Amino acid sequence: MSDPEYEPMVVDDTEFEDMTSEKKEELRVQAVDDLMKIYDLIVGKLPDDKKPSRENMDGVIINVDISNQISRVLATVYTFLRKSDAKNTSNSSEKYKQYKAEIEGTTIQIEELAKLIVNSGIKLNFLVATPLMNLITNFKCCFDEVRTGVTKFPVKIDTKQPTKKRKLNAASTSSASSSKKEKTDSRNISDYGLSNHHIPLLQGITFPPERRTGLLRSLGPLTQAILLVNEKKYFNKISNALRSSLQMLPMKEEVIIALKHAGSPGASAGLLKELGDLLILFTARATRKVYYPIAVWRYLWKVREDTKKTFSGMVTQYIFTHLCETKKLRLEIKTKGSTDHMAQILFHAMYGTYLDDLGILQQITSAESWAKRSEMTETFVKRSTGDSKLINPIYLRKFAKMAQALQTRTLGNVDPTATCRPSFSGVRKRMFSNEFSTYLKTGRSISTFSSDPMTLQRAIRKLKEDLTKEMEKDSLLLAGTVKWCTVANGNFQELEDFRPEERALYFYGKSE
Repeated sequence: MSDPEYEPMVVDDTEFEDMTSEKKEELRVQAVDDLMKIYDLIVGKLPDDKKPSRENMDGVIINVDISNQISRVLATVYTFLRKSDAKNTSNSSEKYKQYKAEIEGTTIQIEELAKLIVNSGIKLNFLVATPLMNLITNFKCCFDEVRTGVTKFPVKIDTKQPTKKRKLNAASTSSASSSKKEKTDSRNISDYGLSNHHIPLLQGITFPPERRTGLLRSLGPLTQAILLVNEKKYFNKISNALRSSLQMLPMKEEVIIALKHAGSPGASAGLLKELGDLLILFTARATRKVYYPIAVWRYLWKVREDTKKTFSGMVTQYIFTHLCETKKLRLEIKTKGSTDHMAQILFHAMYGTYLDDLGILQQITSAESWAKRSEMTETFVKRSTGDSKLINPIYLRKFAKMAQALQTRTLGNVDPTATCRPSFSGVRKRMFSNEFSTYLKTGRSISTFSSDPMTLQRAIRKLKEDLTKEMEKDSLLLAGTVKWCTVANGNFQELEDFRPEERALYFYGKSE
């Protein structure tokens, strides 16, 4: 039986704004504990030789493929519980009741698992737990995006909307309007006026539609903009996320209104192209997260209780790094490619660095050489039929918190597409490639056919031209908000003079 579609998990945590930091922390730690109890119940149904982790005196080996399957089951049963809590009796809820998942040959019926969770006394606070559930189960989406790239992505289409032809049949029109039915289709970024130069601004575009709505503030700014064109149901939440991303733009409100009324990819293409070209120079406020496989999260929280409080923070990064550096934590995954390439792919998926400059990674991680996507074909082809191989994970040698704010002293953080999007908030020197500079000067891209107000497009274009002139004065720009750190004697120590420099090397860049 195919997987049922998840319901969008959109939770607005503004209710926490008036709470003390201690209370917020208490609620989140409790939510983590509840989610891990569900994880343990799922793992408890698996035979010993199919468990996601194998521990011994030397450390732990975590099977990423099994971990991903557990994530899927946990997300599905969580959705079922959430819909049941709302006393939802829709047909969609019935699908979850009937759904049977499989993990390495073990069948798990979602309704039975839900009853087991309830009987175990687990009481989920959905307002607090939903964002955390999305975070700890999202690794597979990131892994798939690294594998496939971001030029093609899924969209939901309402197949029951009446058309002019169907109005000729009154009965048919009535039937169509009384029931809602959606199907998932795919579109290319070129449909929206975008090209490969805009790739770093599209993080999360390939995530399933229900996942994107649950991680709005962590998505790329152009992903948010495209959602604003496509998703009318969650306009307020999407527009708030995009407004936060575009907070440095004087015309952000006009952009949001124009995208709301665009109505179609073609009608939004001109505006999105101009917006994308501008955001190549400076983009949104970044809200980057770490997405470890769920079995890794479980082990980290077992090793260090305080990592439940930090998630993407430096303490969690350090604990993961220490375990990898001492080879106390290794990963296992099926692949037909090299273990070195797979180690890079896993790192990209966890830290979102497939959109960053590979030269920066050479200077802050344990890997001195990083490959491009075009050099890894054998790693992805028929991966599930490959042998399971042990991977020594790449780890950080220099630490900085994940990017959570504007990263430059100009209008915003510099996020070029023929270059990269910073993953970490550590200071750096930005570098623009010759290809990128040529693109900005010539404006070469796909043709546009927007019906949006031309005055808005001209305003954005003028701002881009002014920034391009400033950029030409110096191809290197300073970026970042904090100093990098290293660890000595168990304590973080700031590196006063360390500012890694980009080298215009990109994961989705052209082959040499």
